[in-house]
Amino acid sequence: MSNIITNLPANKTLAQNILLSFEYASQHCTTPTVFFTAEPLPGMNVTFHEMAVILSSVPTILCCLISIYIITGHYLHWVNPKEQKQIVLCIAFLPIFCVLNFFAGWFYRASAIIVPVLSVYTAKGLIAVFLLYIGYISPEENDRGTFYVGLERRAYNGNRKHDKGSLRWFRVIWVLVFQIVPVTMMLFPISYIIVNVICPLDSRLESAEMAMAGLQFLTTSTCWTAIFLYYKRTQSQLKNYRGSRKLNSFQSLVGLQSIQSLVFPLLTQTASYLPTKYISYEDFTNVIPAFMTCWESLIFSILFIKVFSFTPYRNAVLVQHEHPETVGRAVMDTINQMDIVRGVIYMFQILFQRADDADFCMAREEYGSANGSENGSENGASYELEPVHNQSVAMDEILQNLNSHTS
Repeated sequence: MSNIITNLPANKTLAQNILLSFEYASQHCTTPTVFFTAEPLPGMNVTFHEMAVILSSVPTILCCLISIYIITGHYLHWVNPKEQKQIVLCIAFLPIFCVLNFFAGWFYRASAIIVPVLSVYTAKGLIAVFLLYIGYISPEENDRGTFYVGLERRAYNGNRKHDKGSLRWFRVIWVLVFQIVPVTMMLFPISYIIVNVICPLDSRLESAEMAMAGLQFLTTSTCWTAIFLYYKRTQSQLKNYRGSRKLNSFQSLVGLQSIQSLVFPLLTQTASYLPTKYISYEDFTNVIPAFMTCWESLIFSILFIKVFSFTPYRNAVLVQHEHPETVGRAVMDTINQMDIVRGVIYMFQILFQRADDADFCMAREEYGSANGSENGSENGASYELEPVHNQSVAMDEILQNLNSHTS
């Protein structure tokens, strides 16, 4: 913001008005009115801000309608809650993100309130993608240790590293993914405290906002990278579920948002952009990124029709004569956030070296429940395609390996 003072226009009257605006804002701890001031566009009776809001409303409405269509299709054919819940959360991310950005661009002063909420939904969306992948490979939590102890450990280049399984690798990935939850929940209240305590013209506000944006970018990038590494490692198991499409479509949007949230504030701080008489300071820092996000969300919502299609689950009802749950039950399953809570608890168990006990107990429970059954339970099988399970390690060996970790 200070770059506006150091780069005053040549017009003395305009420069004097800017200085008076800054002086008044400094005395009353408010934002200078010059940040919102802009003339109507040439030959038009609307400002750039008003035009951007009008144009943003079109993709926002279309994105919501398309997302509602896909989600309704899943709710009417709710035959695999563990998979479809994460799919619905991924789809719902788009209209929520689009609507919040629309209001952030419409109401200048609301952006400081809305932006922290966006980071929360970004975290939930990334977690949903990760849990969806895990649900494809190992639908039951009790199978978690079973599968990864028997999964051959390979380096990033594909070479085999050792024959001790991939359980430790999986736990590292789990921590790198779920770290976004406590970090985001910590930054969420701090963002509001900073905005309410530090005056808009205080130089500390810009530094604090840049630090917050940088930390959010770092934690989001870490989570995104961990999910990508998980996908690359289990690509052979996920290829029948269009895993690459889900990863690319969802995380491309998240990546764009992360870059935009860092680039635009950085440009304004480094004096790379100065307000013009048609585009104000707030237009550049808030309205343009929000406008871009609305149109990006519409594009990705169209892609989601194919990527997160409800057709496999509809076929399960119409062809395989499966009995879907009620819409009310589907909504309650979606609202339930206990999977995230359990994921955070498991993350801390890993960090405090208590995960071995948890996995051993779950594996022992699974071994007891599978006693007398050759192939185990088929509950939770995917309706997209038959899941690919690694059965190379017997249950007795798995229990022995898990037990050796605890001893």
